Amino acid sequence: MVALWVAVALCPVASAQRQFEVAWEALPSTLGDRVVSTVLVDGTELKGRVLGVSPTELRFQVNRTSKPVFYPKGEVTIPRDQLGAFGYYERRGSLWRKVGTAGGAGGGFLVGLPILLIANNEGGQNNLTVGIAAAATGAGAGLGFLLGREADTKRIVVVIADD
Repeated sequence: MVALWVAVALCPVASAQRQFEVAWEALPSTLGDRVVSTVLVDGTELKGRVLGVSPTELRFQVNRTSKPVFYPKGEVTIPRDQLGAFGYYERRGSLWRKVGTAGGAGGGFLVGLPILLIANNEGGQNNLTVGIAAAATGAGAGLGFLLGREADTKRIVVVIADD
């Protein structure tokens, strides 16, 4: 059981980010309709969708911004020289979510089982001990799912190639 938890915990290390270069004109087709994030040269953080490109600027639908005065929510144009890279998250299957959930439920059950056995040995189970055992199983499954989801997620960085 411990080996399973170590494997699930180390999976995010194995799922490091992937980075590749893309030509300026290919940005809309590469990023598609994904929600992406970027940090501009002036330090402004933006999150939203790429709508289109022209030779000198990018049309961007802003959902979140760190400087709403300069880049308010909605459609904005960003000069090409302000951009360097975009990032987004991609889920790759569900293997580790399944493994993590099953392992977490099993681990939670093993934590809750002694509670039930001790309560039964002391004169009978009551709703509280059954609830505690069920909560331990559920908490383990939830924690395993979260660890597995993190392991199934990969960060993709798209760097704009120099012309």
